[in-house]
Amino acid sequence: MSIVKGGGSIASPGAGPPGWIDNWYYPTSAAIMDPGAKTLTTTTTRLYYIPFFVFNTHTFVNMAAYNSGTGDSGDILRLGIYSHHKDYGPRTLKKDWGAVTLDGSSKKLEPSSASTASLTMGWWWLAVHCSGNPILYAQKALADGYGFMRGQAEFGVPAVDAATLDDINQFPYVDTAYAAFATTAVAPTTSTSVVPKVWLKA
Repeated sequence: MSIVKGGGSIASPGAGPPGWIDNWYYPTSAAIMDPGAKTLTTTTTRLYYIPFFVFNTHTFVNMAAYNSGTGDSGDILRLGIYSHHKDYGPRTLKKDWGAVTLDGSSKKLEPSSASTASLTMGWWWLAVHCSGNPILYAQKALADGYGFMRGQAEFGVPAVDAATLDDINQFPYVDTAYAAFATTAVAPTTSTSVVPKVWLKA
C-alpha cells in the first residue's frame, strides 16, 4: 500500500492544495491523527464518521482499511462516503463502496467495487460500519486542542450538532443495525476520540 505520510488530504495549514497521485492511498488529515492509537476493537453495528477534506476535485477509485486479523473471521466491514452539511454533518450518500468479509488474516481491506466517486473541494465524511467487532488499525483525535474542529478552522470546519460532540477533538458515530448505507446518513448521536483508520485511493 502506497501511503502519503504526514499529509493525507491536507499537507499542512497554509501549505496550499497538493495534487493527487493515481493509485496512492490518502489518509485523513495528519492534523487529526495521533500515533497513540494503534488498534481499535470496533463495536458491533457502530457506524463511524471520519472527516476528510478534499482540496481539489478528484475521482477516487476506492477506499481501504486494515485489520489485525485477530478473531474476526466472518465479520463484515462496509466502507462509504457521505457529503457534508453545515447543519447536520454527514448527510447524503455519495458512495457505498461495498463490503469486505474478513477471513481471520491481517491485510488491507478494500472492497471489490469497480466504480468510482468524484469528490469536489470541501469536507466529506468517510463512513465505516461493521457487522461484528473486528480489531482495525486506528487513528486518534489529537488531545492537545488542535483537533479537526479547531486545527482546520481556516478551511471551514465540518459542523456537527454541539450536543453530539463531547469536546472539540471527537469523531461522531451512531449505533445502528448493520446494512447497506442509507441514502440520508443516520444522524450521529454521540462521539469518540478513536476511530478506524481509513484511506481513500486516488
